[in-house]
Amino acid sequence: MPYRPFGTLRTLLALLVLLQHVGHVGPAEMQANWSWATGSVAVLVFFVLSGFVITEAAENIYWKRPLQFAANRALRIVPQYVMSLALSIGVIAMAAALITNFLPNKLVPYSEDQILSIDNIFANFFMMLPGYGQDRPPFIPYVWALRVEVFFYSLLGVTLWIGAYQRRLSYVTLLIVAALMFTAALNQKGPGLFGFVPYFALGIAAYLTTRAPSWLSYGIVAALFALCLWTCTEMSMPSFLPARQLTEVHNTVHSILFFILTLIFLILIPVKLPVPWSRIDRRIGDLSFPLYLQQYVVLVFAYALLPASYWTVAAVIALSLAVAWLSDLFVEAPIRMLRDRIRGRPIKTDTAISRDVEYARSKPFGVVGQRGADASSDEEPIPEQIANGERSGV
Repeated sequence: MPYRPFGTLRTLLALLVLLQHVGHVGPAEMQANWSWATGSVAVLVFFVLSGFVITEAAENIYWKRPLQFAANRALRIVPQYVMSLALSIGVIAMAAALITNFLPNKLVPYSEDQILSIDNIFANFFMMLPGYGQDRPPFIPYVWALRVEVFFYSLLGVTLWIGAYQRRLSYVTLLIVAALMFTAALNQKGPGLFGFVPYFALGIAAYLTTRAPSWLSYGIVAALFALCLWTCTEMSMPSFLPARQLTEVHNTVHSILFFILTLIFLILIPVKLPVPWSRIDRRIGDLSFPLYLQQYVVLVFAYALLPASYWTVAAVIALSLAVAWLSDLFVEAPIRMLRDRIRGRPIKTDTAISRDVEYARSKPFGVVGQRGADASSDEEPIPEQIANGERSGV
């Protein structure tokens, strides 16, 4: 499975989420004039990316292995979420204790009794699960996106389970369920997460097109792209911003931003970077998920203790990146080896595979040693073969 150079794009999307909310710590004119929902659009593109990356992993690594798929998804999400939740609880509790009448405010619009109660703290640990705790005050407002992702993972897990018995039936079932969910969303029935089906569908279709390109598959991708553009402006953005009057200018800007970001994703799919650039892209991409989760803690900290200014805005961006790096270093990095073992075989880059083939050809009669391309799948790969493995989705 080749490395997909989505790392920098993913971190750019996380920064766009921060950009939407950083005005809370900026001067009054910044708060008054900034009305673009860059982060909301970025989350929609995240869903497209997720549809592609997770489906590719499911097909190439987890097929007929739904339990391993579920375990790896849990290890990807839960540790970072628990760390972010613990930091958010600590910062909000500290600010409420040190600053008179700190709660409620623009960033934390709940009273101390509402958000810091024991039952609410307990509920927040499970708030990433679809259908749980949505009426309670969240310590991480962006947790709604995790609920959508977990719901998508659940559907894909069922697909993997069905695929263990009948591959074609699994895809037909997924298609029917997705169509029914989006039909319900169009009729304003069912949970709101049904309305995000087109974004995941676009990512899935883009991956399947890489497997079997044809005019039909390209046409399906184009049609889903158009449907996502319509859904973005007519359904998703109004639901994100119910209290804001969105003008034609807002809709146009949001549509253009979604179009450009999604087009970048589609262009990057076949791109193959040299190993050094791939490593840089992966390192940058490693910051995306912790940056998405941890930025709220930094915003609350700055809102409580620093004056509203452009200097504070700059400090929040820098500190958010620093906290994301530390979170990746101390939370994500230690469990990557465990995730590799659950995965069963870490992914090789195209360059590493080519190096193995060249090594094999250098041997008499094509004999392949322990490094060889024909080695057993149980073999532990050498470090340079996996140093650039994709970690965004698998």
